[in-house]
Amino acid sequence: MTQYVFASLLLVAGCGDVQARLEAGYAYGESHDLLECRVESLRRLEACKSTKCEVLSTGFARGCAKTSRFNPSACVDVPSGVLAASSWMERECGHSVNPKACYKVLQQPVARCLGDAL
Repeated sequence: MTQYVFASLLLVAGCGDVQARLEAGYAYGESHDLLECRVESLRRLEACKSTKCEVLSTGFARGCAKTSRFNPSACVDVPSGVLAASSWMERECGHSVNPKACYKVLQQPVARCLGDAL
């Protein structure tokens, strides 16, 4: 029971950080396009030193992809189809310090490119 309470407290304590990153993503996206959001989201992920990088970076990417202007050039290198796009994201993230988090970050703009198919 103690482990459950401790885990719950950690989750609740981190929620403010996640919400702040989501809101930062919304704000950034309002004045940038989808390609700029993709680049900035990955830059922030690679610069992140927190153990919560995956969650925080995905929150920023989600907010940014949602509010950004659609730019077709953000989708030029993204293959059509969910399976092909998934393989592409794995290749793109192969060089990342945190490939799992990179994949989740890329899912946000790629989903918009594919019409939210992911």
